[in-house]
Amino acid sequence: MSQLIETKAYLLASLLRFQQGYFVATSPEVAKLISKIRQQALEERSKVIAIFQTHFPADEQAISNECDYLGTFLAIVGIISAPAVIFPDEVTQRSSDFIRGFEERFGVTLTLEAKQNITYEVDKCWIDVVAFPLRSGFFEYHTEIAYFARTFPEFFEYCQTYVQQQEAALDDQQAQFIFYRCLLTLVANVPLSSVLEPLYVCVDFTLGEAYNTIIERGIKRFSMLNVKVTNEVQPKTRLIITDLVNAYRHTDIPKVIWLSPPRAEDWEHLISELLAFRLVPNGV
Repeated sequence: MSQLIETKAYLLASLLRFQQGYFVATSPEVAKLISKIRQQALEERSKVIAIFQTHFPADEQAISNECDYLGTFLAIVGIISAPAVIFPDEVTQRSSDFIRGFEERFGVTLTLEAKQNITYEVDKCWIDVVAFPLRSGFFEYHTEIAYFARTFPEFFEYCQTYVQQQEAALDDQQAQFIFYRCLLTLVANVPLSSVLEPLYVCVDFTLGEAYNTIIERGIKRFSMLNVKVTNEVQPKTRLIITDLVNAYRHTDIPKVIWLSPPRAEDWEHLISELLAFRLVPNGV
């Protein structure tokens, strides 16, 4: 719904501007960049040009520029889907750097699907900033990002570094816009567990294997961490979850004692415990 509302607003502004004799004004560099997206982003471009020519007494170049921008806008807001859009090398180099840097930073290889999705989203945000600076200018500085900083600190820090390393001249709002879009893209396409060190947890309840399995599933459902569950203590075990009050007195490994089926607040406490371990890798 938001895409359609934004598109209608853009079209109304475009048509009103044309009606009053005002046309897209931009630098030659931006116009050249936008023109490279044209053929892939707007297959029905000739039909759109015909509509403009029928209703507005503008020269062919002005109409061509307007259609270039319209196609680019439709690609950015997602009206035109990813397979129909091919961005120029000047833009795709930035998304390639983003992906390569991420894989090197975390020692992972992203899936082909993740790479395609991330490439498309990062390309879009860079085009957005260059072609439609007012959009990033309206980006809300007070957008709440504390949740992402707390839950995805690895992604958060990587995106900060990526933006800081860009040679492009970005004002504060543009940098914040790109940072936030890149962060959301990682969160949406990369499982957090894939970049985290394993966190070994022993789950051992007197009700047996079936109950242990239920608790294990709950841990994985409530936590995005890379939790590895065992039913016995191992050298790498960081936490024990059990109803055996005295069975593990010989070990200094932290314990969570659940004498009854866990309540919502018990799960919340457990996730807090797991997050605390995450901040102290390997028990150091």
